[in-house]
Amino acid sequence: MQRWARRALTIFIVLTIGVLASFLIVWLSPAVSLEDVYELGTGTFEPPLVVSVFLLWCLVGTVLWLLSRSELTTSTIVLLAGAVLISLLYLEFLREHVYFGDYQDYFRAAKTLQAGAAMSPRYVYPPFWAFLLAVIDGALGGGMVADRAMILFIFIVNHLSIVGFFLLGTLFLSRCGLSRIFAAVLLFAAMLVNVSILRNMVYVQVNLLLIDLILAGVLVFRKSVLLSALLFALATHLKVVPVLFIPVFLYRREYRWVVYYGLFVLGIAWMTTLIGGFRYYGVFFENLLAWRPASLGSASFYGFFRRTEMVMRSRLPVDALFNVTRVILALWIYALSYLSVRRETFAAGTRDARSAALINGLVPLMFILPAVSAGVWPFHLVLLIIPAILALVTMRGSRRLGLWCTGYFLTFLLPVFDFYPWSYLRLVGWLALLLALSDVVLSPRTSRWVERLDRVVCEAVGRVVDEVAAVFRGAAAK
Repeated sequence: MQRWARRALTIFIVLTIGVLASFLIVWLSPAVSLEDVYELGTGTFEPPLVVSVFLLWCLVGTVLWLLSRSELTTSTIVLLAGAVLISLLYLEFLREHVYFGDYQDYFRAAKTLQAGAAMSPRYVYPPFWAFLLAVIDGALGGGMVADRAMILFIFIVNHLSIVGFFLLGTLFLSRCGLSRIFAAVLLFAAMLVNVSILRNMVYVQVNLLLIDLILAGVLVFRKSVLLSALLFALATHLKVVPVLFIPVFLYRREYRWVVYYGLFVLGIAWMTTLIGGFRYYGVFFENLLAWRPASLGSASFYGFFRRTEMVMRSRLPVDALFNVTRVILALWIYALSYLSVRRETFAAGTRDARSAALINGLVPLMFILPAVSAGVWPFHLVLLIIPAILALVTMRGSRRLGLWCTGYFLTFLLPVFDFYPWSYLRLVGWLALLLALSDVVLSPRTSRWVERLDRVVCEAVGRVVDEVAAVFRGAAAK
């Protein structure tokens, strides 16, 4: 396969040089302009088109380079194949992206930061993401070039984050006792058709990047507490959700991590204030506390209570009902986190008790965002993909399988629609997943079905990889 990959890589490099040469000829030629050779299709939004073609080209080159370097193991091939297929799927989808998405809020926030103007009430994120975009804008001197660079950067990061989620999520699941092949297969199946992921790509949200930083922070914790704290701090400055994970570290007496995390959070906040000052943090907290969406698309208890009040034309104490509900749910989730650490529900501490305890504590806490937030949109529920998979594979027997299937379907497969009260089935869905996870934590029983299935999947995938490798070796020998 290496010989075949080297030949393909050589052809790819020659083709790349030819493409670059053609651009150079058009740029330098006085007789031909870009308008003569380049035209947008009907309804095409140019930034995602450029990003999809560029990233697809880089993807092909990277894969050929990796295959030409050395013989890959079966698990590495499965991981690479899954990442490539996920990337290809969403790159093709990205090509068809129209002018729509929350990335415009980030873009406008960067411009606002640069101008020192008032931030929009819709911007309920810390200023850090806008600060990064403002740095790009300032470095390129503003104008059309800087605007395009910011938009391209947002789309590139959005796509790379979905590939990163597959890779990091697979490694995270393998830390929980699954083989890397079985973990990759499960996560690939979950990502292939998933409303939450689709909405993140359509709206160009930062939730995938957020969870990438969280997963990476957990995975590196065993080797570097400092880097783990930095990654969590960066995630906190995208959205404040990781602040709610700190009790796990305090319970485990990871005081050094907490100190590092606090220093990094303050350091990033100070760096962000170099453009705009501290006042934008005050605006951020005001916007966050005042954020009360009542749209039917929100899978939150606040949205349900508020819409019920509007439809019934009653005077429900919406805020009081929501606050009581989220306090109860938060206490429930933190109790599950504590019990999961004590019982080593998801990861055994045989190799590294500290990392295992962190994983066990954080898995239930992934539900804390939908539990306490007033606005829970479908793209937020991407945080629940890993806990949903772990709830399935750690389920002791099949008596809760129906509950899990109902929750998974309503959370990740049901299309988004706005029709009261049925659109709140997504709220029922993530609650059902929370109940399934609670059953795993509260009622542990022994079962070997996952181990048997893991072994069967690994053997089947191994045979397929061997057959494919034999075909390539035969083709290269001719």
